[in-house]
Amino acid sequence: MGRPEVHQVKNKKELSVHQTRVVKAFKAKNTDIPIAVIYLAVYGNAAHNRLGNTPRKMQQKLAPTFAAINVKIGPDERIEPGEVKQTYRYSTKHRG
Repeated sequence: MGRPEVHQVKNKKELSVHQTRVVKAFKAKNTDIPIAVIYLAVYGNAAHNRLGNTPRKMQQKLAPTFAAINVKIGPDERIEPGEVKQTYRYSTKHRG
């Protein structure tokens, strides 16, 4: 077994394995993704059932990871709330 795959970002800061899973959950950039879809992709169904399926709880669990990723990915990209309620997007058009 080798080193787990990590996501390399433009400014050369490496994301952790967990952060990489979160970024991969955003299959399409600049598109609103429901928080439940992101949560299930990162934590799986068992964790989803343990936590309960409220969007607020999912957001509270993912928010610190979103913040840490935003520090690492650079000024033009950002994970931010989507246009639709209870969604997030990986924006490549962010301008501070």
